[in-house]
Amino acid sequence: MNMRFRFFPILTAIAVTAVSSAWAGDEVMHGAAARALRKAEVLIQQKHYKNAAAQFERANELAGGSCPECLLGVARAYNGAGQIDAALQLTRMALPLFASADGRARAYDQLGSLLAAKGEKGFAEEAFRKAVALASSAP
Repeated sequence: MNMRFRFFPILTAIAVTAVSSAWAGDEVMHGAAARALRKAEVLIQQKHYKNAAAQFERANELAGGSCPECLLGVARAYNGAGQIDAALQLTRMALPLFASADGRARAYDQLGSLLAAKGEKGFAEEAFRKAVALASSAP
């Protein structure tokens, strides 16, 4: 299976959705969106990154757009497929969408991991420090 596939058209569509829709916090998803999110997580575990990205995008659409968990999931799928720059962009897009300190902590942790993988150690350390600070402040 060819793991190099084009994500950028999809990334652009997600960016438009993120700008045009406001997420009202770290809401719990129900119904079809939650099922798509669970299916995407299984696909990630199975290393079916292209299909996982599609399921996370579907979950994002079903949730009304700008779902921070969905964006982080798409970013993980992109990373698994070797598309670190796209994964970084999506992770950064998800950060301000989280209402909770715990959600932002997870996003900063993911950002730190991606930056470290890219060799940007100083920026990775900064992201990890933010993740620890946010996790410490979470109730």
